[in-house]
Amino acid sequence: MKRKLILLALMLLALWAPDVMADCADLEDETWRRVEFAGRCEEDSDCIRVDAPCPFGCDAYINKKNEKRVRSAFNKYYVKCGTCKHECTSSQGTVSCVKKSCKLVPPGQLQN
Repeated sequence: MKRKLILLALMLLALWAPDVMADCADLEDETWRRVEFAGRCEEDSDCIRVDAPCPFGCDAYINKKNEKRVRSAFNKYYVKCGTCKHECTSSQGTVSCVKKSCKLVPPGQLQN
């Protein structure tokens, strides 16, 4: 009886897992689009750095008015799909508005 229940559970998991993976891929794409949109800016003071979970890199450079939305998108992804492991190093540079997009400008580089 236990074997049948375990086998049934494994079969249900095998049927469910591809849907979760597809949903996570769609959610990852949606989250990337949100982060990209959230990075629009007019001036340097619009931009901030926020921690980004894997698979979204280590940092996201966004307009500060979008911080709650971006953190919510990261949290939604994390709750539904989990996260992967990665090592982050401290980012060096200044978060600036470059060509209407928040970017990290490395030390010594001129902004456009």
